[in-house]
Amino acid sequence: MKKGLLIVITICAAQFGICQFSMPKVVIEEFTGAWCGYCPEGQLIIDDIINTYGEEDVIPVAIHNGDAMTTSDGDAVDVAFNTIGYPSAVINRDGANYNRGVWKTNTATKLQGASSATVSLETVNYNPTNRLIEIVVKASFTGPLSGDLRFNAYIVENSILKTGSGYDQTNYFNTTAGHFFQGAGNPIVGFTHKHVLHAMLGGPFGSTAGIIPATVNFGSNYTESFTYTLPSALDPANITVVGMVMRYGATNSDRDIFNGDHAPLLTPVSVDESNLLASWMEVYPNPVSDISNVSYDLQQDGNIRMELLDASGKVVKVLADGFMNSGIHTETLRTAEMSSGIYLIRMSDSHGNAATKRLRVN
Repeated sequence: MKKGLLIVITICAAQFGICQFSMPKVVIEEFTGAWCGYCPEGQLIIDDIINTYGEEDVIPVAIHNGDAMTTSDGDAVDVAFNTIGYPSAVINRDGANYNRGVWKTNTATKLQGASSATVSLETVNYNPTNRLIEIVVKASFTGPLSGDLRFNAYIVENSILKTGSGYDQTNYFNTTAGHFFQGAGNPIVGFTHKHVLHAMLGGPFGSTAGIIPATVNFGSNYTESFTYTLPSALDPANITVVGMVMRYGATNSDRDIFNGDHAPLLTPVSVDESNLLASWMEVYPNPVSDISNVSYDLQQDGNIRMELLDASGKVVKVLADGFMNSGIHTETLRTAEMSSGIYLIRMSDSHGNAATKRLRVN
């Protein structure tokens, strides 16, 4: 991996004198279904790819067909790309549909290359009151590109564990000696479906035309905002947001994904049985210019202190201090009279545990 990147740097320097490139991430869109007897193995392979190359650089999306987790946009991608059956996958939508035997090799190859764009999720805000998700996807171009380039954002459920028709997983490996799913049943009742596509906010092939011009050059930056109201049946702690830049074309060879990024909707807080900290803590809106809210979900009753610190570590405000019951709480922070910059919200409990969240004041 590192050797490949060093070669890219050497070529850039030799040909152009100066060069920058973007570290690639790989979006693996797997075509799968609860009815598909070979698909449990597809999920195993995706898990292995993530464990090998890291969850930071591998962005898995399971596009379900013909079961209770199917989406219309996912079906459109399936119809456009899936030519060989289930499970199969497209990797950065490079024009090909791959069987599960080559997913890992092809992922490694793409991670060894370079991209002409860095994609980042500049904003991922969640308001637990109205369940509105606000997303800003940014593209920073480190090389020239041309064509109809568009943003997209996905809502992905990290895991779905339900039983019954449309969820019980057909398993052709139930009697295969030595297989991971040997003896798990056929179907597997209570199978955990991972990385399940819930929504494509930019549609199956990209969002608004014209935000990114037809020709982009080194150093240019563009953003697009998306909003989505999370259905009440979905747990926000079980959601990942995916952002990407893709080409909008008439054929599969012109529908490639240049790069992507992903992040949990809620920032998880590490907890153990002895502390009172929240399972998640979210600040919205962020960045803020007037009023922001800090929501968190306490695991137990207890004494909680929440402080706002400036860049030097000085306590600027105390947002909460005292006994609180378990459950979801929200503190209001007024920032109109505060100086612009980066602040830190720190929450601590009586056991000495602490959790922090960064806040930008404009």
